[in-house]
Amino acid sequence: MWKNFTASDGLPGNEIFEILSDPQGHLWFVGDQGICRFNGYSFVRPVDTSAARGTEAFLPIVDSKGRIWFTRLDGSVWKIENDTVKSWKFNPVIKPYLEKFKPVESLSISENGDVWLAIYGLGFLVVQPNGQHRILPEPSKPSLPFSNTGGKLIYTYQSAGITISPAISFPVVSLQNTPFPNISCLFKHHHYRGIWMLRNGDIWLSCQDSSYMIRNGNILWQISTTMYTHKLVETREGKLLHASHIVESPGLHAFDSPEHLRTGVGINLLPGQQVTYVLIDKEGGWWASTLRNGVFYARNPGAVIFHETKNLSSENITCLTTDGVSTVYAGMGNGHLFAVDSRTEKVFSLPQPSLSSGEVKSLHYDQAHQRLYCSELLHFFEKNGWQLVLGEDSPKGFMAKSISKGSDAHTLWVSSSYGFSRIDTKKNSGERMGMKIHSQLLERTFDVTTDPKGNIWVATLSGLKLWKDSIYIEPPWHHPALRFQPRDIAILPDGGMAISLSGAGLLIRNPDGELTQLTERDGLNSDFITKLYVSPEGDLYTCSYSGINRIRSDGDSGWNILSIDSKKGLPSNHVKDIVSLNDELWVATDAGLVRLRNLPEPITMPAPLLEDLLVNNIRRVYTQGMNLSYDENNVLIRFYALHFRSAGYIPYRYRLNGVDTAYTHATTREVHYARLSPGIYAFEVQAQNEDGEWGKTSIWSFQIIPAWWDTVWFRFVAIVCLLLGTGLLFYLRFQKRHKEALLKEKIREMESAALRAQMNPHFIFNCLGSIQHFISENDPDSAMRYLANFARLVRLALHSSVDGVHTLREEVEMLEHYLTLEQLRFRNKFTFAIKVDSDLNSDDISLPPLLVQPFVENAILHGMKNKTKNGRISIHLFIKDGYLNVQVCDNGPGLHPDGTIPVSNRKSIGMMLTERRLALLAGKASGSSFQIENIVGSDGSVLGTKVVVKVSLGELAQNKFKP
Repeated sequence: MWKNFTASDGLPGNEIFEILSDPQGHLWFVGDQGICRFNGYSFVRPVDTSAARGTEAFLPIVDSKGRIWFTRLDGSVWKIENDTVKSWKFNPVIKPYLEKFKPVESLSISENGDVWLAIYGLGFLVVQPNGQHRILPEPSKPSLPFSNTGGKLIYTYQSAGITISPAISFPVVSLQNTPFPNISCLFKHHHYRGIWMLRNGDIWLSCQDSSYMIRNGNILWQISTTMYTHKLVETREGKLLHASHIVESPGLHAFDSPEHLRTGVGINLLPGQQVTYVLIDKEGGWWASTLRNGVFYARNPGAVIFHETKNLSSENITCLTTDGVSTVYAGMGNGHLFAVDSRTEKVFSLPQPSLSSGEVKSLHYDQAHQRLYCSELLHFFEKNGWQLVLGEDSPKGFMAKSISKGSDAHTLWVSSSYGFSRIDTKKNSGERMGMKIHSQLLERTFDVTTDPKGNIWVATLSGLKLWKDSIYIEPPWHHPALRFQPRDIAILPDGGMAISLSGAGLLIRNPDGELTQLTERDGLNSDFITKLYVSPEGDLYTCSYSGINRIRSDGDSGWNILSIDSKKGLPSNHVKDIVSLNDELWVATDAGLVRLRNLPEPITMPAPLLEDLLVNNIRRVYTQGMNLSYDENNVLIRFYALHFRSAGYIPYRYRLNGVDTAYTHATTREVHYARLSPGIYAFEVQAQNEDGEWGKTSIWSFQIIPAWWDTVWFRFVAIVCLLLGTGLLFYLRFQKRHKEALLKEKIREMESAALRAQMNPHFIFNCLGSIQHFISENDPDSAMRYLANFARLVRLALHSSVDGVHTLREEVEMLEHYLTLEQLRFRNKFTFAIKVDSDLNSDDISLPPLLVQPFVENAILHGMKNKTKNGRISIHLFIKDGYLNVQVCDNGPGLHPDGTIPVSNRKSIGMMLTERRLALLAGKASGSSFQIENIVGSDGSVLGTKVVVKVSLGELAQNKFKP
């Protein structure tokens, strides 16, 4: 029942004065070596750097803010904040009182933060949060005042400054005017008194040699006793736990009710132990502190363990049975047997039978004949002695691995290493089944049982068999799990059957023939079940090396499975057998016999608590949503759940949102995340209770801030800057190229203007020469016509020279005027024709003026010079391959074989200027934009000259040559 924690388990010392449970559920222990807390895994001391570190601590109390307060031996007050021990700032205020009055008997904190110190001889010293203080009650006469402060009854002695003999009695008074009878107490020492309140409001007052039970200001009863009370606690069931460390009656006494306390009818649960305090934790477990042996813990107070300390010869209990009334019989591994009277829990030894293996294998109580049967060599107990069961074919008796009840009151079945046998309890004899029929019948059997229809089922080494007509047959139904070896068979109250399978859990067949397999995945403690038991209440129990399972139908084709193991009070999970008697379970384990009066109520696992947070291996104080820098990305989290019944073995599941999607299951309490990327994270963790239910979730969130160069804003600004820089670079490059283009264009325009300035005088000079020729020839009519055409030509030339460009129509018109003038000058020696293709829009195409005129002039001067008549000049304007083509043809002498003009050794000034203009128009520094070639006849003779001028329509459309 009890587990003992001492200094070897981590307690600061073995002398423990008091125990405190804080709001989270931690247990705090104060003793001669200071203060510590217990989290279910280890005892942890708070940080204490004071000179009083490790000295005695007393009177622990928790305030409304969850802070722990306690006192030292000198009466000074201390508190624990953020796991650090700090001296109370008003210790100088109380020091003068402590120098005169000693000791501090009790400590309490009121809801408004007042600190109440019960000081022996002074009364109550109440210190407010601002340091102001007062003494209660007003000193008038000696008394024993008590007060209900901070949910705690505190009690002291006030002498009112009068020295009085301890033999004098003092009145007990309440500071809250609680109705209280006129009671005077006599005491010799301040330790020998106290006051406690029960749940119904009754008050238990222990004062020296007398104790009182008070209700509504009246004394219910008074007793005189030497069993001094140091702590009184009421359990959930109404029992009273009475702690005492006085040498005359030390221990922890349990009374079923206040009436049992009055009459002194109870049991000492820790006899000989000087118990200073008792506490019931949130799980219902009992904790008792002692002056010499540390702390005792009962995880299931309803469990009573019978082992060697109960005068048993062995703790290895192998089998159980009951008489169905009040007695439990147990067999042990050393061959001994004993009986327990469930009413008194007294243990009686039984004579030892003659066993071949030295171990009691099985027990069975035959209620019909009031006999106890045991094996391995089958005996029955009668008239205070063991008798061997014999048979005609078994003169030396029957070896029995198990004993089970048959279909009638006079039949038992026993299994053995060599087949099975039927025992007639009325005749006290038996027979081996089918021994003479087939050798197969001699194989090992594990269990034999009979169902309500009279079928005999046998669990054999080769599988489950049905015994029928003196032979084994296969079951009339099949399930894949039956390939595993059966170990035990139990018939359920509804007529169904349960079969334990080695390594495959449990197979249940209901009365309708439906089969259900249950395994560890369904909640079983183990798939290796060694024993089945059906209680009188109809519950199915399984035994294994991992504890017990209670299995009940949920009424809807399902099963409720309850786990019973060391967390529920078993001293060991290695369970050999189980029986039920009067609604109580008796369990055989390798660590003793256990009586389970009741099972602890299952509780929801509390949310796990954060024990440590290490960032880059440095401990940090956690705050919700805390921020970490980008290089603080190695995070270690330690956590724990407060569940003392689990004894440090608690399954957890956790995940880090932002990294994990599924839970990780583990029993370890530490997880490390390395090299976390910047982001928001939330660590979730849950704990599982002994029934497999997941508890409340703890969530600890934090954020790793990215480096400034890895932030969204930086990336955004960087992208913007890059785009702006790239845009600026392109803009500057474009501006540079644009300026260069403008400069080149300006140069071209200036060169073009200069060329026009050179060409126009040249053209005018030629025209004036022609007019002079007409005048000298005394041909005034021709001179007048020439002059009129010249005037129109000059007007067009002046107009285009101003704009620097004109349309193709105007260019053609100027050519017509020019050719007309030249035709007059040459006395009609030639004719001309100008053809413009219909797909040319003469008004949409612009070009520099007199661009074609030099080529026409060259055709007249060089092609028509030796002509007296029939000269011909044709001009054809058309589009080809995106170019405006101007083809000028004459029927003159053509070119020399070397490609030069035959009449002159140099180009005309107009041709030279026009070639440069075409080069500027095409954006070239040099080169020609026209071609000159001979017109060759079919016989190879030269028929004239052809000039082709090509100008890009793109250049013309973009007006690159416009000023």
